[in-house]
Amino acid sequence: FFFILLFWKMTRFAEGNKVLLVSPVSVPENKEKEIQGEIGEKGSVHFVRHCNMSTCGFPSGSFDAALVIGGSVDHTKDFFNYVSGLLKPNGTLYLTEPIAVSEEHKKPGLRTAQAVQTELLLSGFDNTTFSQIGEQLGDGVATYEFVSTKPNYETGASQSLKTKSESKSSAVWSIGDDDAVEDIPQVSQTTVWSLDDGDDDIMDESQLLEEVDKEVVSVLPDNDDCETSGGRKGACKNCTCGRADMDETELQETKSTCGNCYLGDAFRCSTCPYLGQPAFKPGERVKLDL
Repeated sequence: FFFILLFWKMTRFAEGNKVLLVSPVSVPENKEKEIQGEIGEKGSVHFVRHCNMSTCGFPSGSFDAALVIGGSVDHTKDFFNYVSGLLKPNGTLYLTEPIAVSEEHKKPGLRTAQAVQTELLLSGFDNTTFSQIGEQLGDGVATYEFVSTKPNYETGASQSLKTKSESKSSAVWSIGDDDAVEDIPQVSQTTVWSLDDGDDDIMDESQLLEEVDKEVVSVLPDNDDCETSGGRKGACKNCTCGRADMDETELQETKSTCGNCYLGDAFRCSTCPYLGQPAFKPGERVKLDL
């Protein structure tokens, strides 16, 4: 693969900067000396190989700038994320990579400058520019330098959104020299609903009931099989319908208040004489086959 180190003369770093130098091979000593000459004695240069970026141990936001030399196989999206994390807000990335000068010259391990620019943008870098360095290395291959900036915010930073409130101008009226009222704003009367209005009709709640709701259903079925004694029915010895607990008057006047006795215990009242019995059709008598 193509690896080209070109030592062009240009000032990238300020005095006192802390710079990260990344290369896939050993420390490029000439480049390290060139950077040290720009940042002076108060600055520092730290070398890390591409393969050691994830375990380099530097805390986030450690460097003012990063100079990276390598190829597309080294400059992956994960790699750019590592570099972005190590840079301070507004930190600068200088990236050198062999590039295919056009789409026709692309090949495995060789991409266009636009592809690198897009990858940097997706990794969180901004204001990316690129330019060719020197002559072409071969057929459709040249060394490019990319300059990108990390946005001025920390990971997890937040900013409140301010909404512009609409200014409400007050209605103004004036009295002219002839004491005539001018520019009086037209105030629309808003209709307000009130309980005090005499025209409001309150609906009788009984009007909401239908005829079927007004029907009173007898608790006891018409065809029950209770014992007959002296011309009237009495309670069985093993009474389960509640007749044994009722006197003559209660038995005659007993009416269902809910009409749900035949639906089952889930719909019955707490005092329903049919509690414990299965659901049945209206008018039927529950018989236990023992």
